[in-house]
Amino acid sequence: HIIKQIIPSGRKVAVVTNRKDQLELIRTTYNSKDVFCLFTDFENFEHLEKVNIKESSKVLVQFDNDTDMLVYILHLKSHYEDLNMVVSLDNPSLKKPFLSAGVLHVVSKDEIAAKLVASYIFEPEVAMLTEDIMSSATSKYDFDIMEFKITEGNPYLGNDYNTVFFDLKEKYNGVLLGIYHRNILFKNPSHDLIIEENDYLVLIANRDAKDRIQ
Repeated sequence: HIIKQIIPSGRKVAVVTNRKDQLELIRTTYNSKDVFCLFTDFENFEHLEKVNIKESSKVLVQFDNDTDMLVYILHLKSHYEDLNMVVSLDNPSLKKPFLSAGVLHVVSKDEIAAKLVASYIFEPEVAMLTEDIMSSATSKYDFDIMEFKITEGNPYLGNDYNTVFFDLKEKYNGVLLGIYHRNILFKNPSHDLIIEENDYLVLIANRDAKDRIQ
């Protein structure tokens, strides 16, 4: 399910598995240009070089047992210190140990499901919108939440949030939701917040607009 969400965004995926049934399933489900699958023993860290792990954008470590996953991450970090790792937990109480182990993002499946179910009970239309925009856009007319880094030379540098908000709406029909500014995520901040280099703009737009914005 995670791969299905990643592929439409244009990213390539490498999967490492120690189960032959998973190997065959992945190879028959996805194009080899998008998804590369490696069958190996997880403890053979040298084999991870075959999936170019050092150059990976993110590494999702996913085991059936949270404790086993934590132990493996500690071993993995000892071989590849700079990995940006993401985990999805069954037990949300283990969030702190995983963050202390150097995991970049820790997601609790139960917490996300609980929030979505509660929303469907009390605000079903909000839940429908949330679920829709969380999914990757599959056609150029589908809307998606996306982020763009402000780099040197960007025309929005030095502008206030309000100016950027209306410019994105007018030119690209994109709706600015917030900004990651000085290591803090601001949701719908004050109109006079000034855009700086290395900020991230978080907005809703369709895939056609995404290409033009880039």
